[in-house]
Amino acid sequence: MISLLEGDIECTHPQKNTGPALVEKRFGKYTLTERLGGGGMAEVFKARLSGPEGFVKELALKLILPHFSSEPEFVKMFIHEATLVARLDHANIVRIHEFDQIDGRHYIAMELVIGRDLRAISARAREIDRPIDVTEALMIGLEACKGLAFAHGELTPGSPLIVHRDISPHNLIISQAGELKITDFGIAKMSSAASITKTGVIKGKVSYMSPEQARGDTLDGRSDLFSLGCVLWEMLSGQRLFSGENDLAVLARLQKCEILPASRFNSQVAPQVDEVLQKLLQRSPQSRFSTASELSSELDKLLVETSSIDRATILVQLYRDLFPGTGSQTDVFQTVQHVEKIEVIDEDQKIEPIGPDGRTEISKVSSDELPPALVEKKSKRKMIWLIVLSLSCITGFAVVVANGWLSKKPDADQQKAVIHDKPVAIEPLAPDNLKLEILPAQAEPETRHPEEEKVVFGRLDL
Repeated sequence: MISLLEGDIECTHPQKNTGPALVEKRFGKYTLTERLGGGGMAEVFKARLSGPEGFVKELALKLILPHFSSEPEFVKMFIHEATLVARLDHANIVRIHEFDQIDGRHYIAMELVIGRDLRAISARAREIDRPIDVTEALMIGLEACKGLAFAHGELTPGSPLIVHRDISPHNLIISQAGELKITDFGIAKMSSAASITKTGVIKGKVSYMSPEQARGDTLDGRSDLFSLGCVLWEMLSGQRLFSGENDLAVLARLQKCEILPASRFNSQVAPQVDEVLQKLLQRSPQSRFSTASELSSELDKLLVETSSIDRATILVQLYRDLFPGTGSQTDVFQTVQHVEKIEVIDEDQKIEPIGPDGRTEISKVSSDELPPALVEKKSKRKMIWLIVLSLSCITGFAVVVANGWLSKKPDADQQKAVIHDKPVAIEPLAPDNLKLEILPAQAEPETRHPEEEKVVFGRLDL
């Protein structure tokens, strides 16, 4: 599922589209391969960028609807926002690769995230009765804070403050690899500034506005924190925080800002979590956390106090529990509990990265998957080893035969010879006198001395 929500653009699951399939078509240097969704401001396509030597990169291409090009104020603000957002190069923010226009139509080329938005994740959790637990909700909040801290200029001195203005489940995406991505910076501001008479442009987003945003006041980063607090409260309680028959009723409740503890609806929520949420959802910005970094520190402490699970696998496991069997490598995120032995990694093994936790799985690769050069290299290496092994066997056999032959050869200085049935003794030959002298053999005594015999038997007795 490719989830990209840009402003009022809703990108649905490609398999659920019932309309005619998109025929690939060129758009400048891009090839549009699939329509992901659209709305009142723009439409989003899955696109392919091809280059030399077989280079191919897939990305999301957002095309502004043609009639907005005739509104100079909107175009000016769109260009300004796109220029600012392009600087947001952070792991928790959907990256902008390019902004330009082709044939008078403005577009943004951005990172293609394979995953689901938080709205779809929450709906799936309710569908299969697998609620998002406290640890998972805190982890989502922590990762979102990291992205907001970067956007608010807290991490890089001198960077401009970019307020999102539309933090909601629609614009928080969790990828298959367990990464949380914030998308859609600045769209809400452009929607309100453009001369649009269509009603309901921000319908469904009022529930996540801060009170000052609903009043039209000047905003800073604390407005985004309030919106994030709404998202966290709803995940933990399973309820809508601000609801009503229509947007006006929602805005009325929002101005009162009466917040019940999330633990009232979920007994797993600890008191310290309630305290953080209560501070985060204060009506006055001055009473909230002052920065996203401050909120991030508090959420980090809560995670330490409430869970000992490896953080790197929390969102990965959540995604896999809700959408089992997704992705081409369904087992790459398994946690290795014990290592029985360490094996040398051969060239016919592959190491698959496991997303953000850096865990690794080593699996055997068939020879069909290896490059031809590597297959040829492995074949030559095996042949060399076979030759070496064969030579070793031949050499060993030759040594064994030689030792056996030498062991049967008589010792020259101890051998005796019998000539004409008479025993003779052969004396060693001196180098200067090569002469063979045959001496008569002395007869051995037939009887032994009694004492000698006694000693011999004494030795035997011992």
